[in-house]
Amino acid sequence: MIRNCRVVKKTFILSVLLGSLAGWARPNPPTTIDSAGNFRHLLDYVIVEINGESQLIKAGGEVTVIYGDQFLVKSAFLNDKNLKVGVVNVVGFPNAKKGGSEDRGVIINTATDLLKNYSEAKEGKVYAITSESGKKFHGSVFIKILEPSLKYATVRINDKEKILRDGEVLKIKKSDLFKVTQVETNVQDPKTVSFQIFEQKTSGQSLFEIRFTRESRVFARIPLKIEE
Repeated sequence: MIRNCRVVKKTFILSVLLGSLAGWARPNPPTTIDSAGNFRHLLDYVIVEINGESQLIKAGGEVTVIYGDQFLVKSAFLNDKNLKVGVVNVVGFPNAKKGGSEDRGVIINTATDLLKNYSEAKEGKVYAITSESGKKFHGSVFIKILEPSLKYATVRINDKEKILRDGEVLKIKKSDLFKVTQVETNVQDPKTVSFQIFEQKTSGQSLFEIRFTRESRVFARIPLKIEE
C-alpha cells in the first residue's frame, strides 16, 4: 500500500512525503521513518506466498518472480519472536480494499497491481516490502520481477517437428499444415501463457508472426516466412 494517501473523487492524491519513497535505491531503505536500531526489534524474515507456494525471505534479501505472477505477504517476524510487527507494506501497491498501509493477506498481481514510480530507481523491476511499528522501521525484503522468456517452441509442419527460439524464422509453404505443439518458458503455470498468429500489413504486404504473450505483454516472436 502507498503510504500517506487519501482518495478524492476516486483518485489517489499523494502527499509530499511520498517524494522520498519514489525512486528509492538500495542500500537506502524505502521509508521516511527511523530504524528501530535495537537488534531485538529488527526484521528477521518475511514469508511470502508466490503462486500458492510459501517462501521465506531473510531481512534485506530478495526473491524473484516472473511478470504476471501473483504473490501474497503472509507474515513478518522480528529477531525477538515475542514482539509483533505493526504494519507490513508493499511499497507501490495501492490497496483499495484495506486502506492504510497494511498489506498482509492481499493477493497482488505483478502485472497490474504495482506502481512503477515506487519501485527501485523507478524501473518497475524491484519492489520493497517494509515492516514497521509506530515510528520505528524494522527492515525490508524485496521482490524482483523478471520478464517472461521463451525457451523454445515446438512446431509440427505436416509430419515433421521443428524447434524454434525467440526471433528464429519459421519457413513454410502455402500448402503446409503447421501447429504449435509445445511451448517452454520460464513461467511456472503454462496456462497463463498464450500465443497467436499475428498479421501486420506493411507497404501492401502481409507479414506474419507467432506472438507469445502473458498478461497482454508480448515477450517473444517467431516470424513466419511463407513461400510458394
